Amino acid sequence: PAIEAGEPHLDLTATRSTLRKVPMKILITGGAGYIGSTVGSACEEAGHEVVVLDDLSAGRREFVRDRTFYEGDIADQDLLDRVFSENQIDAVVHCAAKIIVPESVDEPL
Repeated sequence: PAIEAGEPHLDLTATRSTLRKVPMKILITGGAGYIGSTVGSACEEAGHEVVVLDDLSAGRREFVRDRTFYEGDIADQDLLDRVFSENQIDAVVHCAAKIIVPESVDEPL
């Protein structure tokens, strides 16, 4: 059915290039690791602001550079509440993980 003028509707005419121009604040868990920091750089190059949450168990502080950084565990609910209350997060990219498979299986969170 046709949409009448003035009716609320979802505009699906935006293209990918248009969507990329909307700056977002992106939380990257594990953002001090190699993959997470690389994702962070790509987000910044695309015009987005990056917030990092990492426990530094495998990540490196120098990979965080001048980004907003929270040191801690992704399972810490109080810390997550703080991160989200202090920042208007638009998207989350989850890169936090253990690099040793048996350790990750034994202690998934």
